[in-house]
Amino acid sequence: MTRRISHRLLAAGLVGAIAVAACLNSAAATAGQPSARCTFEAPSAMQRGAMRWFGRCQNGRAEGLGVLRVYTRDGAGEAFYGEFVAGGPRIGVIETAGGFVAGRFSGGVVIPSSEAQTFVDAFRAAARAAMAASTKLRAEGNMASADFYARKAKQLGAALD
Repeated sequence: MTRRISHRLLAAGLVGAIAVAACLNSAAATAGQPSARCTFEAPSAMQRGAMRWFGRCQNGRAEGLGVLRVYTRDGAGEAFYGEFVAGGPRIGVIETAGGFVAGRFSGGVVIPSSEAQTFVDAFRAAARAAMAASTKLRAEGNMASADFYARKAKQLGAALD
């Protein structure tokens, strides 16, 4: 593995810490179809709107790798790529219009960190999550979305170069 971290990745961590300080309210939401009985706590730094979880559910909660996508009246909005545990985000990346918010999460809030390895781990989890969503969507026959998330997985992985 290369020891280099892109400036974009380090900047994402700084943006994340600033965004979290400005946005500390966390809310639980219910995922849309097809997993209507799957609940999750959206990361507090994400915009609000209708949300859909592309991942698995365990005991009625989002669990494991997946993508949490926001939908607004203008279409698809921000997305969280990463890992959920017991319905809450654990590690991953939020893609916003202004860049990335990356790191480990607790109670829906990104934990501020200046450790480069935290951001490396978050982007790796995000790339795996995007690929997991791609695989799930491909199995469901949604090739356009599967291809989109496969490309997103490559983009997130490339952020580490």
